[in-house]
Amino acid sequence: FDNPALINPIYTMNSLDVANGSVMIFVTGTDTVAGCTGKDTMIVSISNTASATITTTDTLICTNETTTLTATGGTLFLWSTGSTSSAITVGPDQTDTFTVKVTNYPCLPVEDAIIIYVLQEPTVLITTEEQTIINDQTVQLNATGANTYSWTPAEYLDNPNTDDPIATPPDTVLFIVTGTDQTTGCSDKDSVQINVFGK
Repeated sequence: FDNPALINPIYTMNSLDVANGSVMIFVTGTDTVAGCTGKDTMIVSISNTASATITTTDTLICTNETTTLTATGGTLFLWSTGSTSSAITVGPDQTDTFTVKVTNYPCLPVEDAIIIYVLQEPTVLITTEEQTIINDQTVQLNATGANTYSWTPAEYLDNPNTDDPIATPPDTVLFIVTGTDQTTGCSDKDSVQINVFGK
C-alpha cells in the first residue's frame, strides 16, 4: 500500500500476487473515541496473463510482396523477427510462421502466432531479342511463363492480351509484358526494346 493508515490507500500488486492469481486484503478499523476495533477481509483476483492477437490484411501473398502484421493485447511486444513494434511488415520468400510475445505488465507475457503463405510468382520471359527495324516494319513479340499476358504500350500492338502480339512501333519503344499465373494470381514482368532505324 502507498499508505496503509489511510481510509482509501492504493495497493500495488507484486509478482508473487500475480503468480498466485489472487491476494487477500485485511483491514482493521479503530474507533479512537470508544477504543473499539473491527476487521474485514476481501480477496482480489488477479489475471496473470495478457491477451495476444495478430491481425493482418492478407495471409496469402506472392513472392516479392509484403503484408503488415499487427499485434494487440498489451503494451510491450517482441516479434520472432526481433522487432519490438506493435506492427511489422514482412515479405518472406517462402511460407513462414511469425510469433509475437505480448506483455501487459504486471501480467505474464503470452504469445500468438500466424502463418503467412507465400505463392511462387511465375517467371515471365520475353524470347524476342532487342533489335532494330525500319520505319513501318513489324516485329513479332513473344513471351512465355504465364497463363495470361498484358503488354504495354498497347497502341502499337495488334493484340496486347496475347503471348505473341505483332508490334508496329513508330519510334523506338520499350515494350513491357505482365504475365499472370491464373492459379495463384501472382504476376511477373519482362521488357524488350525495339529500335526504329532513322528515328
